Amino acid sequence: MEQARAIIQEYFSLVEKSQQLFAGLRDLPQYGRHWQPYFQKTFEIYTKLWKFQQQHRQTLENKELYGIKRWEIGEIASKVGQLYYQYYLRTSEKVYLEEAFTFYEAIRTRDYFAQVFETNNPLLVVKKLRYYARFI
Repeated sequence: MEQARAIIQEYFSLVEKSQQLFAGLRDLPQYGRHWQPYFQKTFEIYTKLWKFQQQHRQTLENKELYGIKRWEIGEIASKVGQLYYQYYLRTSEKVYLEEAFTFYEAIRTRDYFAQVFETNNPLLVVKKLRYYARFI
């Protein structure tokens, strides 16, 4: 039980750190090379978060401990897709566009945002609509 709590704490720590780094991307200059180290750091934390939630999915899905929702996993995947797309826009390297598509397609095929309308939470509905706008 103690190990499970440590997993949940680590998950929340990674989510918070990833959100802080992602929010800082807006302030980066569009040109030059100053943005690359920050992007790299953001990619690393999101990669770590993505792998962590995959490795510990059973613990995170346990409703007594946390009960991760499918839309939360979709939100992580969406952010990774956004990172790849933004990197593509800055570098024009096609491989990053393909990676962005891979994550967006996975969100669609796995129905991560399928039950958002049932939550009656307007913020989640907006997230789903933004995902659709990015994917199209």
